[in-house]
Amino acid sequence: MTNKQKTASRFLHGSERLLYYLAALALLVTIGYFLVSTAISEVPDLLHTGAFNASITVLDRVLFVFIFAELLHSIRIIIQEDRILADPFLLIGIIAVIRRILVVSAETQTSSAADFQQMLVELAVLAVLVLALGVSYFLVRRVERQADTTNNKELES
Repeated sequence: MTNKQKTASRFLHGSERLLYYLAALALLVTIGYFLVSTAISEVPDLLHTGAFNASITVLDRVLFVFIFAELLHSIRIIIQEDRILADPFLLIGIIAVIRRILVVSAETQTSSAADFQQMLVELAVLAVLVLALGVSYFLVRRVERQADTTNNKELES
């Protein structure tokens, strides 16, 4: 590599890291705002909508915060290891689908017969999606463990 190429590469690498840090900061601000707004809005709603609806809303928002936390974790891994891994994103997908399953399940309490049929189809599709993401997560983790085992054996030799 020439000096110009090295300089350009360092500049791009630094810019990339800066963008990751800014994204992490934006996620932290969003999580804080989301938690505070949930606490402020759900306490009064508890009295009006009842414990069941309020608890479903709080659970939905907590799972949403978990999604953001996993995104933060992914950014941290990208910054530390300088590579993108698949398993954090699969985990985010699993949490997002489970979150949707809970919301749809809660909506069945107040739905009509026609809506109920549509919700059953959506729940079936979401269940298949959770299974597919779960199997994918298992396979990715298994391949990573095998690669780690192979690398450790090579280092010991």
